[in-house]
Amino acid sequence: MKKHLRKVTFGLIGSLLLTSNIYGAEKGVVNTNILNVRSGPGTHFSVTSQLRRGQEVEVIDSSNEWLKVNLNNQEVFLHSDFVSIIEVPVQEESIVQLQRQAIVDTDILNVRSTPSVNGTRITQLRRGEKLGVVSQSGEWYLVTGPNNIEGFVHGDFIRFAEDKTVLSEQNQVKELIAVVDVNVLNVRQEPNTNSSIIGKTYRFNQLKVVRVLEEWVEIVQTDGRTGYVSKDFTTIREIESFENVDRIRQEVVDYARQFLGNPYSWGGNSLTDGIDCSGFTQQILGRFGFNISRTSRTQINDGVRINRNELLPGDLVFYGNNNSISHVALFIGNGQIIHASNRRTGIIISNIDYGTPYIGAARIIN
Repeated sequence: MKKHLRKVTFGLIGSLLLTSNIYGAEKGVVNTNILNVRSGPGTHFSVTSQLRRGQEVEVIDSSNEWLKVNLNNQEVFLHSDFVSIIEVPVQEESIVQLQRQAIVDTDILNVRSTPSVNGTRITQLRRGEKLGVVSQSGEWYLVTGPNNIEGFVHGDFIRFAEDKTVLSEQNQVKELIAVVDVNVLNVRQEPNTNSSIIGKTYRFNQLKVVRVLEEWVEIVQTDGRTGYVSKDFTTIREIESFENVDRIRQEVVDYARQFLGNPYSWGGNSLTDGIDCSGFTQQILGRFGFNISRTSRTQINDGVRINRNELLPGDLVFYGNNNSISHVALFIGNGQIIHASNRRTGIIISNIDYGTPYIGAARIIN
């Protein structure tokens, strides 16, 4: 008997498709007055019972002229000449597509192109980021996330919104701050460039956010007055507790470690194909929303200067000769740094006093 194979395709989000091969079920209807039911596929097998015209059976398989059928939960055989085959349509409504919410429940979560650890890594998500769950494939879930990403994540590393803890986290109103990304930023009375300038704010100042518009951010100035700054020149963040800051520091370090062994390239900007010391620190911190300048000499001014005995994971450490900075690294704790060192070694972990003289340190994560 020929199997009737149907391919049901689920239209998902964007260009991703999930397909499932489903066999149409078949039943047989007796088309003769009396039909012998036999224990095997042949007339030499014993007759176990008889069926009458119009009785229905579930067809399992075929062998030459004989049908294997399910009759009263037993596998028996009928001659195919006396059974009419009817295909039962697949009940597509029985295929469930999930429409749920979840959050990332691990420090760094890989999003892959297929539901397998062998799938290409599309991007990575941080703990607490919100996901839309579309469908399930074994232990993997097709999800959508920030910036319209879509791909598969393993179910062990997400929590569903039905979890009371998740619902509580999602229902909290988060306070926002705007961190100034340019040296000097005008504060205006209204959200347009024709409005009067009522103040100025400076790089790394953190301003309480009243509301975020499409191109402008309404903020509270240090004197308590409200005003508007251009959204293009700020980074919007949630106000973090001290515990969350410590968690972010560790996430920064964990993220940086993923690129150990990758090549060094002066002026390069690829964490995988080649990057230099300041490009490395810029991109690692930028992944977490901390925007800093491109060179080691300027990065020391992008944060708050700190003493060596104040270093915490995620801080920047600077090196050079005669107080002229020529190298920057990321402090990872326990007296160690991770850095894009040189062409010979690439991205490595070293002791803080690895060779080039220490000049100073700066804190970006604050």
